[in-house]
Amino acid sequence: MASEQNYIYYGTSCSSQEIESLLQHLIQTNRRAESEGRKRIPLCIWGRHGIGKTELVENFAQQNQFQFRYLAPAQFEEMGDLIGMPKIFDLDPNRIDDDITKLVPPDWVPKIKGPGILMIDDVNRADDRILRGIMQLLQNYELVSWKLPADWHIILTANPDGGDYSVTPMDDAMITRMMHVTMEFNLAAWA
Repeated sequence: MASEQNYIYYGTSCSSQEIESLLQHLIQTNRRAESEGRKRIPLCIWGRHGIGKTELVENFAQQNQFQFRYLAPAQFEEMGDLIGMPKIFDLDPNRIDDDITKLVPPDWVPKIKGPGILMIDDVNRADDRILRGIMQLLQNYELVSWKLPADWHIILTANPDGGDYSVTPMDDAMITRMMHVTMEFNLAAWA
């Protein structure tokens, strides 16, 4: 097992309780930004496996009556899993030259207004091309031909770089599209 000092984390270290408070604050801030036409900020929670990052976000959504969608991009095999699949639409059956092709959103894309949390779990376990595809979603809350509905918030989890984790390092362009915190296991908070 690699030593703790080989791991690379991002953001300040926080307990689960501090992250819950930050989630509450960030969602309020993002709601205000959205209503003013400004960009929303996704949050990435870094930490070792098994400390409850995913469960914390799921519980937060449930306790606050938020819709919840889970996404594991490491399971994506192709870009269609992320951006959707093409579909041909015939605008006028009486014409042959009016067909258009649009991407139909994948099933994991929320369809109705929030409040909701889109959880992108273990984001840095995804293939590099999927990570690059997620960048537009993180910056604009949309991908190619679809948008997240209003009042949806993006929360990601990630395992640390380095050491014994099989992860894809994120470049600076990806890192700067999110706010980052590192969740530390806290026995008192867990108990």
